[in-house]
Amino acid sequence: MNPLASHDIKFLICFISAIVLLFSTCNEQETVPSGVDSCQVPNGNYLAGKAALLASRIKNLQELKSIVQLDYYRGSVISDSTDLEVDRVQIEQCVGGQKVISVLELGISQKEIAAAEKGDVWDKANVLIQSPYTVQQRSKLKSINLLARRRSDLFGPADVAFYDLAEHTVIKIRNKKQAYLSPRDNGEKGYINSFNHVTAQALITIIYDEEVADFIADVHERYNMPGLIQGSFSEQQMNDPNNNPIDNYVDMLNNEWGQKLGEQIKAKYKISRKTNWDPEFLASYLNEIQHFYSWAFDLEMEPFRAEEEVIQLFCNKLNRVLKKK
Repeated sequence: MNPLASHDIKFLICFISAIVLLFSTCNEQETVPSGVDSCQVPNGNYLAGKAALLASRIKNLQELKSIVQLDYYRGSVISDSTDLEVDRVQIEQCVGGQKVISVLELGISQKEIAAAEKGDVWDKANVLIQSPYTVQQRSKLKSINLLARRRSDLFGPADVAFYDLAEHTVIKIRNKKQAYLSPRDNGEKGYINSFNHVTAQALITIIYDEEVADFIADVHERYNMPGLIQGSFSEQQMNDPNNNPIDNYVDMLNNEWGQKLGEQIKAKYKISRKTNWDPEFLASYLNEIQHFYSWAFDLEMEPFRAEEEVIQLFCNKLNRVLKKK
């Protein structure tokens, strides 16, 4: 068989696009199962915190279940058994009687999207069929990927990313003796990981919207640990200090906190895609996030200032990515 000609490939992509968009919805909305009992506030449990969580303080899955509600779903059937094949997981945290809910469903992963970027027309068609939303939002996803990665090839050797903002936020903790209740709080799965998820998700929500932030979070978690949805983990995964389901379930909740925080800040400052991010404004944004961290974890924090190098570098990168400079 002769290889497909260029015009045949274009026709194929257009044809598949038309069929998929005609018979499917473009937005991947999460379906939250009904009939779930209200979560209970874990009285006196310091692990639960006031809002966002630190995975570094949670020893095992059983301890996590003592502070959140974790359920696995197969259609409309709820099961606590990890032997059943399930198609989504729901995790709830109750704070002040109000629920924060994160749902992770079967779907496309970060790995499949990355493979399609480098693959042939069939790889791209597969992504289009699985997730029209990915194709529809590809421009935003590329921009977010630039902000999430250090790209010295594009932005110079001193380039910074979301992680650097989180790292500098940790440095600004003043009351370190009171803050570090566990030795792991100062490690990769302590404050820096929680700050990374909350800060990044808040910023993505502010720049774009909550839907694309949630999509980014989900494709990452599906790739990082597919067993989260089934609740099925190997002994090695359960005992891995740096990559275990406790960390990922906590990440799911912290992503939700970031999105909610982003929505509040966006409304307060009336931020839109037309907003120009200067150093003063970016510092103010990060200080709003710090107010949340101070409340959630009982922290005293040094505020960000516009003249700091990390602020200057990320501000320049953000405006370039958003094509404002």
